[in-house]
Amino acid sequence: MKTFIVNSKNPSSFEETNFKCPIAKGRDVLIRVKSIAPCEVDVALRTKRVGEVIGTDAAGIIVETGRDVKGFRVGDEVYYHSDHSREGCHSEFHLINEERLARKPVSMSFEEAATMPGSTLLAYESLFDSLQVDPEVSRGKSLLITNSRCSVSAMVVQLAANLTNLVIFTIASNDEEAEYMQAMGADYILDDSFSLDTQLKHYGLKRVDFIFSIVKEYDDILRIRSITDRDSRATYLISSQHENEVMNHFDSRLNFEQDFIFCGESQCSSLENQGERLKEIAELIDAGAFESLLTANLGIIDEESLAYAHRMVENDQLLGKVVLNYSE
Repeated sequence: MKTFIVNSKNPSSFEETNFKCPIAKGRDVLIRVKSIAPCEVDVALRTKRVGEVIGTDAAGIIVETGRDVKGFRVGDEVYYHSDHSREGCHSEFHLINEERLARKPVSMSFEEAATMPGSTLLAYESLFDSLQVDPEVSRGKSLLITNSRCSVSAMVVQLAANLTNLVIFTIASNDEEAEYMQAMGADYILDDSFSLDTQLKHYGLKRVDFIFSIVKEYDDILRIRSITDRDSRATYLISSQHENEVMNHFDSRLNFEQDFIFCGESQCSSLENQGERLKEIAELIDAGAFESLLTANLGIIDEESLAYAHRMVENDQLLGKVVLNYSE
């Protein structure tokens, strides 16, 4: 089977090789991968997993089931977020435990479905578990998303717009970002080049209730102090590349509730009830609640296109997500 491993001499590139197709045992299913969507976690894994198969988000068709599998059968079309402790989905065939996947949304193609699992799982955890937003009592409260060039931010907006009554603010650096976040469901767009507190006053607010922020440096946290008070709550998503830089400067005396989600090798891999949550998300997608995050399709996967997709993610070159396919 066609497989792509991280190049041991140059971890920013990949090497195509052929492995023997694995056999599904126990509660594992064997999936013929149709589409993959490289993400920030994959970028973080490259330097830690040289010479190995990585890859996190995918969609495909089950071609074999282990004898203990109860919820799926051969021919099911599924989407999923991989277990990082095992080989990833940068491979034509992929083994995964049935608890980690769900049938893909009927209304989405394989390409569209592959963009959804990781970003949606993290967004759901951020909004409802970490920020503790209660949809039943959210009317009149405000949510600020500080980074528009992140698929998780886009899903936080979609979840908040469709499942809560929050007033949603996002920050944009240009018209492209502003239009994208409005399409995702944001109510108001703040200009990244101006003072946040001044802009919020224009909407009659002195502070926001909830903040979701992609943090790359400690200044990203300091910036929101002027729009918080002791009743505010913030969740920060921090990649493994920026964890030390941020946490070495963190001041716990900031007087509002703060929570950190560290997006590295284990994050999302250990989320409980992934399959059940992805099933719920698929139902919401088919009901028309959410849009796909797909914004770029690079076609058939090879060494060059896979490396290019990783560079696009690493360098924040696109809004939404990029996909590659194993067949037409």
